[in-house]
Amino acid sequence: MRVLVTGGTGLLGYLVTRLLMERSFKVYATYHEKAPPDLEVSWVRLDLEDLGSIVRVVEDAKPSIVIHTAAYTDVDGCEVNREKAYRVNYLATAALAKASKDTDLFIYISTDYVFDDSRGIYRESDVPAPLNYYGLSKLLGEIAVTAILRNSAVVRVSGLYGYSPTGKKNFGVVAFEKLSRGEPVKAFVDQRLSPTYAKFLAEKLIKVIDARITGVIHIAGERLSRYEFATILAEIPGAGKSAVLEPGYALWIPPGFAHGFQALEDTYFLYLVTKEYSPQHERCIKWDDPEIAIPWPVKEGVILSEKER
Repeated sequence: MRVLVTGGTGLLGYLVTRLLMERSFKVYATYHEKAPPDLEVSWVRLDLEDLGSIVRVVEDAKPSIVIHTAAYTDVDGCEVNREKAYRVNYLATAALAKASKDTDLFIYISTDYVFDDSRGIYRESDVPAPLNYYGLSKLLGEIAVTAILRNSAVVRVSGLYGYSPTGKKNFGVVAFEKLSRGEPVKAFVDQRLSPTYAKFLAEKLIKVIDARITGVIHIAGERLSRYEFATILAEIPGAGKSAVLEPGYALWIPPGFAHGFQALEDTYFLYLVTKEYSPQHERCIKWDDPEIAIPWPVKEGVILSEKER
């Protein structure tokens, strides 16, 4: 059976490609800029912003199954470069779906960012409400896939972690490596996610293929705060929970503000001066600046997130 995997050099795409290869599937895996790993599959260069090349890749591979893992996943980057997010996460997905109408199964990897995280533990039937452009662009991809294809599976994942073949780091890997060296890890206590081990997800996707499951599927790990996740990782290298630094709470940013971050000694946020976003139009001011005049709730010297209000 012939399978096309987009994003074959990515964290998830690589693991799926390897599992399919081990099961003797005829695998066509795409890459964009980085050289593909040494796997005995048919590697195909693909630029998702070139819609014509998407059609050609599908026509050449003639897959029975398509697994679309490739995406523009930089959340902050999607806010800055919305056109690219729209082209890669929506237009390219729609083009790939249209070119794959003759396939037996099309699996689209989506994200928990399609929800607003107001409560967590979402069901597949819950109504999406993305808060950022990354989540919106992935939701548009979901809509395109389900509208174009009958035999499709939309798999939403959360907090994917593991070692990438190209060396791209994620929170799980960075935290584990620091803890292994005995270094402290900064981890928020009120940012919650469902960390999902990439190999676990890849194995579940193989089961989706075997069972020909269609529709919307949520596959994720246990819901934890980043601090709780870091303490679990700390037990693996033997560093102990005391090695995890708990820096406080995430900063809630009200409407009209672009980005925020918490420093170790003080908290600042970047205020959007102009209506049209541009990094050049941001300036940094302290959270308690009189110009802002916002009665921030404060606990033990740190700003609470909206969830703690």
